[in-house]
Amino acid sequence: MSDLTPSFLHLRQEQRQIISAAQLQSLTLLTMAAQELSDFLQQQLLENPVLEQDEQADNDNVPIDDLPLPDGAEDWREPGALSPARAEVYAEDRNAAFAQEDEDLPRMLLLQLELRRRHDAEESAALRAIIYSLDENAYLRVSLEDLAARFGIALPLLEKALAEVQTLEPAGIGARDLAECLRLQIPAMHPERQLLQAMIDGYLPALAAGRVKEAAHGLGISEKKAVQLFEYIRQLDPRPGAAVFPVERPQYIIPDIYVRKLDGVYRVFLNEAHQPRLRINEYYRDLLQRRGFADDAVTRVYTRQKIAEAAMLLRNIQRRRETVLCIAELIVAHQTPFFEEGLSALRPLTLREIAAAAEMHESTVCRAIGGKYMDTPRGVFSMKFFFPRAYRRDDGSMIANACVRSRIAAYVTAEDKKKPLTDREICDLLAGEGLQVARRTVAKYREEMGIPCRAYRRRHG
Repeated sequence: MSDLTPSFLHLRQEQRQIISAAQLQSLTLLTMAAQELSDFLQQQLLENPVLEQDEQADNDNVPIDDLPLPDGAEDWREPGALSPARAEVYAEDRNAAFAQEDEDLPRMLLLQLELRRRHDAEESAALRAIIYSLDENAYLRVSLEDLAARFGIALPLLEKALAEVQTLEPAGIGARDLAECLRLQIPAMHPERQLLQAMIDGYLPALAAGRVKEAAHGLGISEKKAVQLFEYIRQLDPRPGAAVFPVERPQYIIPDIYVRKLDGVYRVFLNEAHQPRLRINEYYRDLLQRRGFADDAVTRVYTRQKIAEAAMLLRNIQRRRETVLCIAELIVAHQTPFFEEGLSALRPLTLREIAAAAEMHESTVCRAIGGKYMDTPRGVFSMKFFFPRAYRRDDGSMIANACVRSRIAAYVTAEDKKKPLTDREICDLLAGEGLQVARRTVAKYREEMGIPCRAYRRRHG
């Protein structure tokens, strides 16, 4: 190139990936959870005049393959069942990794109960009624009589379940009021247990106002002793569930997938109960075929475009349905031991394994499971829960990190409360099982499960 060539003329070769409108909509639909998809479809009903709700919930009468595509969209329809090997059109996402599954108080409490002993069906129902009725601070604000009427569970069974829940960690769980919450945190062998309970029961308002002398006089103890007891009470946690519950959590979870055992086999069903079933109004489809209608170019182009957009939406909804079901079926097949035996049988699983089995990209699997939940015979779980990280035992076998968590919780539950285990001692116990877990990892898992540190467990365990 000569010196006379303008400086702004350059040749540059580069590759760019351009996503069509159809692909972009498909990606968007795939990431939506059940409620988000329902809201989106309701909005489409309002915006696109050719769409209508199919009251018979049957879209088989909509021959979308015969409908036009939006202007500029390539035809990527595929006959028959979804074949991910041929249908993979999603853009590569190098950030396919996701955070560890969410931990919450009910899950942590149910884990502790599962590790203690087996409960029959009636006991489990009573325990779950108590646990799922706790508020964000782990208080039981509803009466047992109301729970008995609501769930049809005998009152004595609920009383027994509440007593068992109140023995779980962190201490103070299941209290009906502040005084009971504080009393539950006083160790049974504490030398001043009776005095502490009397101070809590009779003088909490006085203590809150700083009137320690009033409490000392009422209890018949010295002011110095009353101050010591008051300092101990101040160290108790009035909100034992606050550290476990997320700051903002959904009030309701609408599962995207139902897993049910039918004839000895776990089957997967997509939850579409809250979603409007859409179809294209046949009046507008027939309108395109009318001879007089063809003379109005503006109306004809507008109607054709709206029908094409509706057809693209219906294709992408079907594509989302097939993709989510395919991935859910593979997850359930891999984690069948968990559904049969519980948390101890949860198997390690990665996005890459599911992606390979489904012949999809890892980013597709990540989008399909993000923010979605499964309603299973074992409870409601985030789909990410079934992708636990793995630890390799000394013998070469793999174990899910959820199982490591359960072992940590089991050690803490069985420890001597007068001499609780340190994180290092828990590491040594895990090493005895062939699991090499770092001390900081043990501390991290312990904190995520809401288990206090050794000093706190010794004082209040």
